[in-house]
Amino acid sequence: MTALVALHLGAASVLGSLAVPVAAQGTQSPPESSTAGAPLLLTGATVHVGDGRVVERGQVLVDTKRGTITFVGPDLESPPGVERVDCAGKHLWPAMIAANTVVGLTETESVRATRDFEETGDLTPEVRADTAFHPDSTLIPVTRSAGIGYVLAVPSGGLVAGQSALMRLRGWSPSEMVVRAPVGLHVHLPSMLVRARKGSPDAAEKAMKARAERDRRMHAFERLVLDAKDYVRARDADAKTPYDTRLEAMRGVISKATRVFVHADALADIQVALDRTRRLDVAMVLVGGYDAPLVAGELAARDIPVIIAGVHRLPMHRDDPYDAPFTLPARLRGLGVRFCIARAGGSFEAPHERNLPFEAATAVAYGLDAEVAMSAITSEPARILGAGAIGSIEAGKAASLILCSGNPLELTTKVERMWLDGREVSLDNRHEELRRRYESKSRR
Repeated sequence: MTALVALHLGAASVLGSLAVPVAAQGTQSPPESSTAGAPLLLTGATVHVGDGRVVERGQVLVDTKRGTITFVGPDLESPPGVERVDCAGKHLWPAMIAANTVVGLTETESVRATRDFEETGDLTPEVRADTAFHPDSTLIPVTRSAGIGYVLAVPSGGLVAGQSALMRLRGWSPSEMVVRAPVGLHVHLPSMLVRARKGSPDAAEKAMKARAERDRRMHAFERLVLDAKDYVRARDADAKTPYDTRLEAMRGVISKATRVFVHADALADIQVALDRTRRLDVAMVLVGGYDAPLVAGELAARDIPVIIAGVHRLPMHRDDPYDAPFTLPARLRGLGVRFCIARAGGSFEAPHERNLPFEAATAVAYGLDAEVAMSAITSEPARILGAGAIGSIEAGKAASLILCSGNPLELTTKVERMWLDGREVSLDNRHEELRRRYESKSRR
């Protein structure tokens, strides 16, 4: 996002490459380990479509030139000239989607120069995550090794943080990795949740200040949207209207091509978000949603999906049961609210994005069907993010698949191979590199 930071990083990488011996360079595997060629036939696997359907001893035919699936089913005569992969005893799943992360926008949390997910200022709708995405991040192969093929790179900082991008974890440049950008405009509401000792004399004062700050910032967001509507009307009527980068970035929000992703957990914050987005006539997605079941009726009626920002978290309210975060997906499912499962996001969580399937697994242990849980990290995030071509194993869709020894929700399951858009990608990563290094050292 910041050219100066990019310049510094570029200079540092050049100086570093001059100082490091050739044998020590290139520790990260290339993003592609195969190129498009003959059609690919995956045979004998248990195929999990991604929407709850399962095909036993399935056949999946892939057009590697187009990167799409051409056939899924139990019976298919092997066409001539195909590359055949025997998957007997294995399970084939759609590549997973991490729908709330800064993978690709950060590297080391303690090094400011590697954190490129936030800008100075409270209202920065013109900031785009796709232009800041770092294809050579060592976090990408680590994330990919868990079976995650796509991430929603989310900006943060300020009230209106910028616009997110759906990125595939294969490619040499940001433009090659983009699936859809922008996806959403991200609004981070200041929480109304006041941490104060019960009966504390200053609790009411703290709550009043928090409410005033939230209302002030929401008024600023409302003013931004109204100004953008006026600007779009004026610019469409007269091309000589002065160009405004910030307001031009709001054009998609005004037309509803870009939805507003509101990050909020507490009931009061969610209610304010619902009220303002309804009044402003903008499309909304709720990110976080801890108290979403309390407004499930409106969420379902307006078809507002929820991106659950972490199942592995503590209860938010004093009197909540210990398992309230764990049962949230099952409760939303029972209330008819569309949702997907993601992680908490942020720089600290980025190196651990590989744990996404285990967040879904906890939801299974607390009432959610296992196939529904997998769809909550595959086909459902694809629908919510407006990327219907990914997230499921169906004819005509992107051939983005993972071959596993079992169910990815199980800790013992190993992701053995991955294809993104019909091309196999390496699952090697920094962790495996270190394992090999120190295993060989221990044998000396």
